[in-house]
Amino acid sequence: MIGIVLLSSSPRLTGQAPPAAHQPGPLQAELTAQLVRTLEKIASGVDGVVGYVVTDLTTQTRVAARLEREPMPTASAIKLSVLYELMKQVEAGTLTLDVPSPVNRAQLVGGSGVLQFLGTPSLSLRDHATLMIMVSDNSSTNIVITAVGMDKVNARMTSLGIGDIRLRRLMMDAAAVKRGDENVASPQSLARIAELLAGEREAAADLSHRLRTPVTALRLDTDLVADDAVRDRLRSHVEDLHRVIDSVVTEARRTSRDDMTAAGDLASVAAGRTAYWRPLAEDQDRSLAVEVPSTPVFVALPSADLRDLVDTLIDNVFAHTPEGTDLEVTVTATDGVARLAVADAGPGLASVDLVERGRSGNGGTGLGLDIVQRLADRAGGSVRLGRAHLGGLLVEVQLPHLPSAD
Repeated sequence: MIGIVLLSSSPRLTGQAPPAAHQPGPLQAELTAQLVRTLEKIASGVDGVVGYVVTDLTTQTRVAARLEREPMPTASAIKLSVLYELMKQVEAGTLTLDVPSPVNRAQLVGGSGVLQFLGTPSLSLRDHATLMIMVSDNSSTNIVITAVGMDKVNARMTSLGIGDIRLRRLMMDAAAVKRGDENVASPQSLARIAELLAGEREAAADLSHRLRTPVTALRLDTDLVADDAVRDRLRSHVEDLHRVIDSVVTEARRTSRDDMTAAGDLASVAAGRTAYWRPLAEDQDRSLAVEVPSTPVFVALPSADLRDLVDTLIDNVFAHTPEGTDLEVTVTATDGVARLAVADAGPGLASVDLVERGRSGNGGTGLGLDIVQRLADRAGGSVRLGRAHLGGLLVEVQLPHLPSAD
């Protein structure tokens, strides 16, 4: 039997609201149909049983599946479960990623990988995990399994509700195979682990960007310090903080969020956050115009997420436009749709046709807009980019308007 897990990913944020998962564009629909036909053709031609799952990680949409719930003997795909358990133990503080130790050559095995061909290097668990995933190194995999514990991997999988993943032996253990101790998993469960790993990466990237928002405000505050020596020292400390944030959040992992169903008042949050940013705008000679209703505008996002939404959009203006650039924040609610619009008089994006994580077109990372898109998705909304009447970029977030907070 053969189990295959295929995961795909693509940019999500464009100048128009992204199509719903069940309404792909014509090109995407045709490519998906071709993929499904190809997989079926391959599976039909195999003298055995083939199971697979294909998932779009950006939309969590199941594209294709065949015998997805059938437990099957696995080879390297089960290494995803080992990686997940390693991450959880590092998060709990029971293991450390970056302490190197000499490789015991007695632990080296054949099959895929490069470690067996090296001398006696000193590698950390991070190094072994990298080799395990990037080149499917069997020796590094066994070292990681020994470190985390085979029973701990299985217990974690059971706690996640995917107990059909069972790690029963090390890689290339011929004696265990002869005894019938095979590693097994269903394609669906392996796909779930891949989805969790992707979600952890997104959560860490979001956390990094959200930490930068208050740090940006702190950096701007240092300009108000009159003493040159103190100001320079504070600026140096803030820049150091910026640099270490990324290394700190690489260890931060989230798999769930609290208060996902609470409704927040977009009008109140927007008014409060613009008041927070106003002193900084004044210090930079920016005009900050705000128009929000005097009555609540409830949407299906908790207040904490709404604060992140507003802060991220305003922070992007401060971070990517020169001082003196005006901005405008507007909240409206009509025909069952709540709209948050942030416009600026800056240079705008080079193109509003594509903004993806890692590339925004204006020298930024694109992370902020990606966060905005995913928060909007969470509430069943959308994001539109365009040219603002001020001359720069317009980002409009549309969310379903709720009649009340209940």
